[in-house]
Amino acid sequence: MTRARLLRIASTIGLVILLLVLARSLGVLPSPAEQRLLRLDELRVSHLEGLVVAIDAYWNDHGRLPDSLRVLAEDPRASLELVDPMHGTDYGYRILDESRYRLCATFSTASPEPDPGRRTRRTWLHPQGEFCWELDVHPAARRIP
Repeated sequence: MTRARLLRIASTIGLVILLLVLARSLGVLPSPAEQRLLRLDELRVSHLEGLVVAIDAYWNDHGRLPDSLRVLAEDPRASLELVDPMHGTDYGYRILDESRYRLCATFSTASPEPDPGRRTRRTWLHPQGEFCWELDVHPAARRIP
């Protein structure tokens, strides 16, 4: 490699580092601690999505909502996370009526605004702190406020 090429590579690396430092200082990039909290919130949402699927399956098998989330974990086919990955507390679950229930978690951060170009089946927008969704097992009536 020629000296000129090495200088060009070193300059490019220096510029990238400078841009990253500048982006971090302007608050464009989250700090490592903030990134960890965002990942934990993503994991919580993933756990809740799994619970919704398991609750729907239970409804289809039994014609009613499970009495608790622990009932879902008794199914040998289930691989569910019932507790918060950071605090070790149970996710909240309460039956509201025959087919509606409330599912709750405590989030470290507010969810980012959704990407308008990305289509998702379910919206899991949440504020920082405890938040609950009221859900209905009937697919045609399922909604999240």
